Amino acid sequence: MTYIVTAIYPEAKPLIKHFGLKKHPNKGKLDIYTNEEISLIVSGTGMIKSSVATTYLLSTMQYNENHTIFNIGICGAVNTKVKIGSPVLCNKVIDSTTGRSYYPDILLRHPVNELSIESFPLPVVKDNCQKLQAELVDMEAAGFMQATTTFLKSHNIYC
Repeated sequence: MTYIVTAIYPEAKPLIKHFGLKKHPNKGKLDIYTNEEISLIVSGTGMIKSSVATTYLLSTMQYNENHTIFNIGICGAVNTKVKIGSPVLCNKVIDSTTGRSYYPDILLRHPVNELSIESFPLPVVKDNCQKLQAELVDMEAAGFMQATTTFLKSHNIYC
C-alpha cells in the first residue's frame, strides 16, 4: 500500500484524479481518498495537523511497516535556482520549533533534486528568512516525519 499526505485539497486534487481515488467511507473529520493501491489524506495546514492526519491515515488503513508514504505539496524555496514547480525530494527535514532533524533514507536512484526542508508554525516571508537552516520551507514536513517515523521504516518515507 502507498499512502499520500497533502496539506490542502488543491494539492490533492490532481492526485485524486490521476489515480482514480474515491472518498473512503470513514466516519472521521478528515477526508481519505482510496483505491486498491493508494490511500490519500488531506491534513490541513501546519505541523500538528499533518502529524495527526498522518497518524489517523496509517491507523485507519491498517498499515504495515513495509508500506510506503509520501508527503506531497507546495513549499517555498530560499534558493532562487529552484524553479517554481520543480519536483524535489527532501533528504533532511528540520523542525524549526524544536531544532530536531529527520533524515529519510533515500536508497533508490532517481532524477529529482535532493534538498533539505525546514518546517515553521507560521508562513515564512522574504523579510525573515536570514536564519534558515534549509533550502526549502513549509509548514507540514516535520509533523509528517514525526508521525511516520513512529510507524514506518525510514527508507519507506518520502517528503
